[in-house]
Amino acid sequence: MFDFQGRYENKNVAVLQLIYEGSTSNSNRESLLNEFELLIQAEGFAKSFTKRAKDAELTVPGLKYNVEGAFIGTVTSYLSPGPLPLEDTILDDERSLVHDTFLVVPLLQTKGLYKERKFSGNSETGCNGDFAGRVVDAFAHHIVEHTNGECMLADIQGIVGPDKKITLFDPQAHTKTQTSGEWDSGISEIHKFIEEHKCNEFCKQMNLRDLSKPFPLRPW
Repeated sequence: MFDFQGRYENKNVAVLQLIYEGSTSNSNRESLLNEFELLIQAEGFAKSFTKRAKDAELTVPGLKYNVEGAFIGTVTSYLSPGPLPLEDTILDDERSLVHDTFLVVPLLQTKGLYKERKFSGNSETGCNGDFAGRVVDAFAHHIVEHTNGECMLADIQGIVGPDKKITLFDPQAHTKTQTSGEWDSGISEIHKFIEEHKCNEFCKQMNLRDLSKPFPLRPW
């Protein structure tokens, strides 16, 4: 993912495109649409987790995704065609955008007392020992339970503020249908998470289910 800082409605934003080698305008658009849809879905998971923690009378830091004000945009002026610049010529390429579709998200503070964290990998289950990390690990557990074992968020990363609030970004997922994007490795990664996740005190106090037991059948 390639990003740069921009301004929109007097706010600092990050403008993103997928410009890996071999990417096309169509593959960039499809990937960004998947990313945007997953970002909205992940924010829904964050809200349901926060409500569940509140219902359990737990004090956990605010947890959200940087989705407020995010949108997909398309350029209205002509972009000169051409492949992704090679490493030895990239300094000579003055294009801000390589493809005509882009994703805009709020720009997060990453300096001073704000710490960027990677809580899990695309294929590495989170096993964090600190307070914020244990909250995020419980959040990952909540998602698998909430979706009846049909979805998990992977590569969870974000910014922890001085007030301990956690803002997550750039979500990836593994799903039973393997349709969330090119990063989606399907049900095998969900099974891997179920086998490797270690419940912490937040999982237990929120009464999250034992993932090793079969999930109940859907009523439909």
